[in-house]
Amino acid sequence: MRFVSALLVLSLSACASLQQTSSADDSPPGTAELIGEGTLSTAANEYNPSLSPDGRTLVFARSEPEFRNARILVSHLRDGRWSPAQPIAFTDERYSDTDPTFSPDGNTLYFISNRPALDRDSARTDLDIWRVPRVQEGWGTPEHLGAAVNSRAQELGPTWHDGSLYFASSRGGRARMLDIYRSREGATGFGAAEALDEVNTEASDSDPEFSRDGRTLLFWSDRAGAAARQTCTRADARLRAGQPPGCWRARSTRRGSTSRLRSPPTGGGSTSRA
Repeated sequence: MRFVSALLVLSLSACASLQQTSSADDSPPGTAELIGEGTLSTAANEYNPSLSPDGRTLVFARSEPEFRNARILVSHLRDGRWSPAQPIAFTDERYSDTDPTFSPDGNTLYFISNRPALDRDSARTDLDIWRVPRVQEGWGTPEHLGAAVNSRAQELGPTWHDGSLYFASSRGGRARMLDIYRSREGATGFGAAEALDEVNTEASDSDPEFSRDGRTLLFWSDRAGAAARQTCTRADARLRAGQPPGCWRARSTRRGSTSRLRSPPTGGGSTSRA
């Protein structure tokens, strides 16, 4: 869940940039354009957009200030125009549903919710990660991803990459602070979530998203000052099979809200501070 997300177009522009640019491209992003003014983009908060692989279905979250009453909405591209956004079929007005993201094949939608589950204490109100299959007639039944992925803290911003679910969580014991985690799915379900120590800092790091080639990870962070400086860590990148250990560089925007990690093609050597 992004902290500053008043306009859908800003997040949507970032999403499109991830799909269209490679990790070797240092060119500045294009100019953001408002999309669906009054229908997709409104006076409410619109954020965390995700496009289906065919580019014809858009899901995103809408909420009141402070992310109250969050809902997942869906819009379809028809005759070159996006249809008015409607609540997605499985959303429930009694609970908060947000941070939707398609799997790479478009057949599954991951999201977060505070709705009840069989393996979840009914008194809990924290956000957990769920998924729902896309079926011929729409959407199936949402599935809670269980204790291997979820905790009693907040889980936010899920994304799927190379057989693993990446997400943010406040389970680290630091009040209101977020770190990025990964859980691999195997034949018997999800494995225990592991923190991405080569990415996380003492600040909050959240909402991971990968470039199409899998070599660039984007996320937001509230790190500042010395914590925002480039550090070089020899670690198994594991973001793409066969890549050797290498150095990563983190680049923060002037707003301090977004960082970018990159592994050099050689997989080694130091990099200059961006």
